[in-house]
Amino acid sequence: MGYFSPPPGIYLIWAYVPDEVLHSLGITYYPSRYWALAIPVWIMTLVWFVFISFMSINLMNTAPFDSFTCITDEHANVLTSAPSQKDHPEDYIPELHDIPISVVNAMLYQDEAEEGLSDQAFVEAHSMTHDAEEWPLFGNFSLGS
Repeated sequence: MGYFSPPPGIYLIWAYVPDEVLHSLGITYYPSRYWALAIPVWIMTLVWFVFISFMSINLMNTAPFDSFTCITDEHANVLTSAPSQKDHPEDYIPELHDIPISVVNAMLYQDEAEEGLSDQAFVEAHSMTHDAEEWPLFGNFSLGS
């Protein structure tokens, strides 16, 4: 048999044992049975309120998708050139870097840009990613057909 805590046990006895049994045991002064249901409902309502409130506050404090702060900030560690693989063991893990948004857009929207929907950012990213085929950070990929 496991550990039995008195407060939950007393609560369960008060909530489920009929009044006649409690009176026969000499227990005549106890709260209304309304509270046996009301208190757990209030607690669960409070839990949901706190959960929804925190989620709402976080959503209100999140920058919009078109904000520049969603793309980069002063703490970004952007990779500007291909990392050197010389003087490193075969299982070397390179330093973590942020991928520039222009490279991400070039990889995601390459087909649309080649069909005439390109902008200056794609052109710059395309020229930057020609050397990226050799970058192990981005894996093996092809930029052209």
